Amino acid sequence: VSEFTLKTAKETQSLIKKLGPDVALVQYLITDQSVNMLLTTGDAQVARSTSIKLSELNLRVAAFRRTLRDPKIDPTSNAKILYDILVRPIENDLKQANVKTVMLSLTGSLSYIPFSALHDGNDFIVKRWRLPIYTTVTKAKLLDPVHDRWTAAGLGLTRKVGNFSPLPAVKDEIQSIVKAGKKGILPGEIYLDEAFTAKKLR
Repeated sequence: VSEFTLKTAKETQSLIKKLGPDVALVQYLITDQSVNMLLTTGDAQVARSTSIKLSELNLRVAAFRRTLRDPKIDPTSNAKILYDILVRPIENDLKQANVKTVMLSLTGSLSYIPFSALHDGNDFIVKRWRLPIYTTVTKAKLLDPVHDRWTAAGLGLTRKVGNFSPLPAVKDEIQSIVKAGKKGILPGEIYLDEAFTAKKLR
């Protein structure tokens, strides 16, 4: 283990400790033959893994995403399979540390699944833990004070584009969040369909 690795591990552990005793970070690393998990709390770091070929993992992720798109299909079975692969190895560690917030550092195909929809066999895990995503951007801001002057921009497509079906509910969903009129919560701007341009996004 290099000195750099040890220093990085200590810095990460120190950061988690400042966030509170019930916070943990899980960093995932995928190889051709396994999914590896590094669990960091304020007091310890634990490495776990699941043996699975990358091709099989990607198939499992794709199957889960398909079931989530179709309201006629129960996603529980696929959600439990992925839970067993991705969370079951660290389940007891999280329980012993009394973790309530699990920050997730994701890679590869794992970035395309909503972890909150994974199922432990009894319920969806969003009912057990808060599951924010951890990135290099969020890392730099985790200890920033929270302010109450939030604004938002809502950009979306409601019409059919190419082979993609129209999404008429997008307008109502965005308007329920961004307060550009009487509805919404956060003040901001809304750009739909033709108004949703690369320039507006930037």
